[in-house]
Amino acid sequence: MSTVADFLRSKLGNMLVWLKKDGFPVDMRIEDFNNLQITAFAVELNARYQEAVKRREFGGLRADKEIDAHLLMMVSYVERNPHLHDKFWRYLELFSDTVTSDGGGPPSA
Repeated sequence: MSTVADFLRSKLGNMLVWLKKDGFPVDMRIEDFNNLQITAFAVELNARYQEAVKRREFGGLRADKEIDAHLLMMVSYVERNPHLHDKFWRYLELFSDTVTSDGGGPPSA
């Protein structure tokens, strides 16, 4: 059985590969993050940016001066590339929904 962290690691890894294939200029690899960092990212996304994610508002993500630097780099890159918007927001929704306290979690296999 996989854990929530394993699920998030897999999906975040997929997201990073996708962005790099599109030309994302920052060399981030999933191996650069431990499970606690990945899970904390999803929890913070859910707790602090849930409305911005639901509304698909880049400004709502950037408005917080304490936003994670990695997320800020991704947000800036994706915002400049409209063809990436829909998939990006779907990834963020998935990360946020995975850690909700209302029965969310990784989809069952």
